[in-house]
Amino acid sequence: MSGIKITLNETEAQFDKIIEQTQEIYSSDNLRLRIEVRLHQQKLIWHFNSSGLNDAGFILNEIPLNLTIFKDNYKTIHDFCNLKSTDRLIYDEAKAFATKNSFDDALILNTDRTIADATIFNVFMVKDNQVYTPRLSDAPIDGVLRRFLLNTVSSYPIIEQAITQEAILSADEIFLTNAVRGIRQVGRINDVSLKNDITKQIFNEFIVKVSNFNHQIQ
Repeated sequence: MSGIKITLNETEAQFDKIIEQTQEIYSSDNLRLRIEVRLHQQKLIWHFNSSGLNDAGFILNEIPLNLTIFKDNYKTIHDFCNLKSTDRLIYDEAKAFATKNSFDDALILNTDRTIADATIFNVFMVKDNQVYTPRLSDAPIDGVLRRFLLNTVSSYPIIEQAITQEAILSADEIFLTNAVRGIRQVGRINDVSLKNDITKQIFNEFIVKVSNFNHQIQ
């Protein structure tokens, strides 16, 4: 944020304050916390929301999402394109497009016309028993759950590479990830139906990893 001066100590103090406030709400120390920082009249406004985190908090939703591809605008590739911000114009446009055309969500294309992400999700594609996700150079948000799966999934190692529109439309499976909403399976992209076998296996491995992590920190 240009022109905003804040020290590391001030940042750490704000985080400590938010964590303390959150712990007053929940009896568990294991929480899911979202922090948003915005500029208002030359002052930083810190906002957060939180929820308790446990194994039951990550459930593979049995209602698959229906996807389409948004082509009326493109996400620019630049040094900060992997950071989540309040500039959500293209995502809002894509969500409105999806809703208008009776889809749950829409895939976002970058200026190279390959897949970046979805409106609130990172994107994973399964083809011939191999899992792919867009590279950071393709402008997806560098999501926490995306990074977690890349670093921990062993049953189906995930390859980062450019995913074309043609490739995503010929996928065997597609699943979406979001740190708050977990892993979401996709049942259809446009008029193409998708499987979810490998998606379920990856989800089950993810649950084991989260459970083990929870036990380690308790």
